[in-house]
Amino acid sequence: MSLAALTAVALATVAVMLAGRRFQHRQLDVCAMLRCLGSSQWRVFRLQLIQLVGVGIIASLAGALFGYASQAVLGHWLGSLVGIALPQPGIVAALRASVLGLVLLLSFGLPPLLALRRIPALRVLRRELGGPGTAG
Repeated sequence: MSLAALTAVALATVAVMLAGRRFQHRQLDVCAMLRCLGSSQWRVFRLQLIQLVGVGIIASLAGALFGYASQAVLGHWLGSLVGIALPQPGIVAALRASVLGLVLLLSFGLPPLLALRRIPALRVLRRELGGPGTAG
């Protein structure tokens, strides 16, 4: 069971990294425009971080509710099929999974957000300036 959980965590980590890179690529123009309008690097970072944490909390709650409900339904159905009373789902497992999901999200979602701070404001006019890490 722990090998399956470790595999699921590894796959979730890869998914968060890929989604973070895609989000970073899609937000290049938005961050450049914010910088052009006078926002500081940290203000741009805070706006993106609030979005990341908000989506993460909503997704964690939805996943925990779905997992809790599906375990309760499947446990009841399989318990009646086998004739054994299976244990009911616990809230502790749902909270632990939600916390783990948020930790993974912040661990692997923050580096692309930190890179968005370095978007030059001049990228609004000159697209060849590229992404984060360029001077500007």
